[in-house]
Amino acid sequence: MDILQTIADAWNWKGIEPVEIVDQNAFGNVIVRTIAGSFWRIRSEVPCAEPIAYSESQLIEIRNDPEFVLDWEMKLLVQKAKDMLGDPGVGRCYCLKMPAILGGEYRSANLGTISLLEILSFSGYLAKQVDGLPEGSQMRLKIVD
Repeated sequence: MDILQTIADAWNWKGIEPVEIVDQNAFGNVIVRTIAGSFWRIRSEVPCAEPIAYSESQLIEIRNDPEFVLDWEMKLLVQKAKDMLGDPGVGRCYCLKMPAILGGEYRSANLGTISLLEILSFSGYLAKQVDGLPEGSQMRLKIVD
């Protein structure tokens, strides 16, 4: 399965119909252009997806915003992951073993590597399960065979 199909399958509940991957960072965050021409950022470690621009010019403006750049590049965390884990490998990215939404921390002990397709798929399905829950809600993870 390719990356666009993975995103379509996992994130279609948000209305994302991807046609192009504009960018990807070291933690499996992607910027996707949709069939409607909008640009969405998928943050796999949180997980969430949100529109960030509705035109190429808006996207350029956002991508030049120092706050966005700092958040997108995740330089300190990426360096920590590189030092600890080395290069993640082709088709892989760094990840939080326990996602932030489930209490995972941005610490060395919670860093790992994963297939980009797997993290995008998992994060989409997890985000759907917690969508609309108030901040601080209690969750129970149920493993089903």
